[in-house]
Amino acid sequence: MEIEDQKLVCRVCGDIAAGNHYSQVVCNGCKGFFRRSVWSRRQYSCRFGGDCVVMKECRNVCRSCRLKKCFEIGMNPDAVQHERDRNFRTDQASCSPSPAKVKKPSCSTECQTEVTLSSRLSGSGPPSFKKESTDTILDLPSPYHYDSQEDAIAAQLVYNERRAFTMQDDIPVNPEVLSRRADISFQVAFLNPSLVCHRYTMEFVPKAILTPDSLMTGWRRHFIYYMDWIRSFDEFRAMSLADQLILTRCRHTDHGWFTHSYNTMLCGRYGICFANGGFHPHSTDYQWVERDKIIGEFYESQTKTVADHLITPMKEQQLDFTEYVLLKAIFFFREETGMTPEGMYIVSEARKKYLRVLYKYIKNKSPTDETYTWNKFSTILSFVTVLSALKSMMDDRIMMNHFFKIIEFDGLIIDVHNGELSSAP
Repeated sequence: MEIEDQKLVCRVCGDIAAGNHYSQVVCNGCKGFFRRSVWSRRQYSCRFGGDCVVMKECRNVCRSCRLKKCFEIGMNPDAVQHERDRNFRTDQASCSPSPAKVKKPSCSTECQTEVTLSSRLSGSGPPSFKKESTDTILDLPSPYHYDSQEDAIAAQLVYNERRAFTMQDDIPVNPEVLSRRADISFQVAFLNPSLVCHRYTMEFVPKAILTPDSLMTGWRRHFIYYMDWIRSFDEFRAMSLADQLILTRCRHTDHGWFTHSYNTMLCGRYGICFANGGFHPHSTDYQWVERDKIIGEFYESQTKTVADHLITPMKEQQLDFTEYVLLKAIFFFREETGMTPEGMYIVSEARKKYLRVLYKYIKNKSPTDETYTWNKFSTILSFVTVLSALKSMMDDRIMMNHFFKIIEFDGLIIDVHNGELSSAP
């Protein structure tokens, strides 16, 4: 199953692959890009140091690094040339009339045939004879594709984020209620969030060392916050219930790591801050010696990954709140296996929209410095690979812990991190 999944992903940019082309599994976009580059013997130069991130959303940012990656993964330029020669022979055969059956073509017909062959081989000539490329500049988020309505999108996301973050229930905080287990399935929790936890003021600050009990309490509060946040999107509400369940479950861990990392950065500490004031320190933090040993064993490499690959880069990039909420939306709206075509379309369009808004927002900070814009844009988008790695580690840890019964996690936590969607209450 794992091998099959890998075959569906383009090895160059991570897009959905179209099959094996030029000795490697790639998408149609990268296939066409490689073919054109080889046929035309194009020479590209990188303006950003020769080490650009090549991914679906920004694969056209640097064609030099994209072509370099094509060669690095083993795409075969000889196969491109063989394909060109084969097409040339086919075109010659199809364009050579039989003297016994066909009259000699007129001059205009001969000229048109010559133009057709020339267009196919050189990529020039009238548009009517040139095959449209699947790798268009529209894949690249650009400030020239905005309409007037999108100017307010970032502000709306900021508002929705603050509203979800500060929502509270009009009931007093009861420690017994907070500690109540959530032994329910994900579907039940999705439809009835009040069964998981009530809304109290969230404080991502290091008030007390994280323990197994406070880990679960904080997890429950984040779950409710996450439910409130996703329901603020018109695109999400337009999906079918089945698509909502798939997307919500698959993105819960991504949202959790990104939210906890950003809020931990804001408080100036290295480690993991939880919504209930629980804090698990990184080895460089002065409270490291006070850490809970069970939590330390459970998180192990995750804490270092968060500190080194999320918190530190966020500081270096000076990630502001608007960029943070836009990234959350971009990371949430990613296509997921099992969704309906309608759901896939909604997710794809939402992602494109928020990518354009993020690009424009960054560019407006320094309109004349294109290098700054693309460096920051590609760097912060690459956080998604870190989140994917953290999700995989977290799923493995939860299930290993469940097997050895080290921490008695809620049934909901286990269900979120385990296999297919369950229908059991």
